[in-house]
Amino acid sequence: MRQTKTLLVLFCYNRNRELATAIESINKNVRFSCDLALFDDGSTRKETIDTIRQSKDSFDLFLSSAASSDDSGREKCGGLYWNLQAALDYAIERGYDYVWFTQDDMQVVRPVSEQIFTDWCRLLSDETDITQVDPRFLRDGAKAYWQPEYQAYELQSKPCFAASGIFSVKKIKNNGFYFSRNKSTTYKIAQELGMKRVAPRACATMHLPFPEMYRARGLVKAGGLLKRGAYSYLDLSDSRACAAPPYAKTHLIVKGPLIGRVLYWLVPDKFVYGGYGALVSFLLASPKQTLRRIWYSWGKLRNSWQ
Repeated sequence: MRQTKTLLVLFCYNRNRELATAIESINKNVRFSCDLALFDDGSTRKETIDTIRQSKDSFDLFLSSAASSDDSGREKCGGLYWNLQAALDYAIERGYDYVWFTQDDMQVVRPVSEQIFTDWCRLLSDETDITQVDPRFLRDGAKAYWQPEYQAYELQSKPCFAASGIFSVKKIKNNGFYFSRNKSTTYKIAQELGMKRVAPRACATMHLPFPEMYRARGLVKAGGLLKRGAYSYLDLSDSRACAAPPYAKTHLIVKGPLIGRVLYWLVPDKFVYGGYGALVSFLLASPKQTLRRIWYSWGKLRNSWQ
């Protein structure tokens, strides 16, 4: 009987401490047989490049984006969705059975054994209509409904897929799904195909709180207060299924500076993991960063009037 082949791909771009945390957690907690790949989107930050070089022994292969022109003719690297498709093509060409996509702002917070991963992949069998297993813990307000037939939580969100999680290469190839460089086009494709995403009871990954973010054409650092990128989670001690719905704040404890640990409990998850988190960093940013963002926002508004 042929052994199942799995490719775990970590996508990164210009993050440093979060990337180091992601790599360390993979080395520590991924305990099943797989090939590990690091997919860099043309990072230019010295700290990121140094982290990648120092981690060369942790990965079986390294992939990177080739520069290409977008619709406006500007030269750029692939971007996340372009890279997702490139990694999927790589897995198809080399006969992998499963791909697990994860990001440079995510941590594997508990051991993932061969048995746990096999249970996840069983949800993607041809006998089910599931197209993605998303082993992330849930954010506040996530619509997740327990499905006894799957022994998993069906995620009722739009889009019905995520840029991280586990896919059956065969299933994704046969149903005609592909990642477009344009995010909204990818969403539309997933919706038209009726893709279904589930979260297992034994969730194992989560986005790091208050990560470094890119806004106003640059790296956002929240001055000396919030210290973006300095946070991670305490590892869970085992890989047993959660007794309750796997919401992050129910199960995960944050490590890092006190202000972030307090904010983690006080503010909604949309502030913790990104999106409106820009507002928090805006309030805590240095005056120079604040002025730069105001100037950039004014320029965007002025251009929209022309």
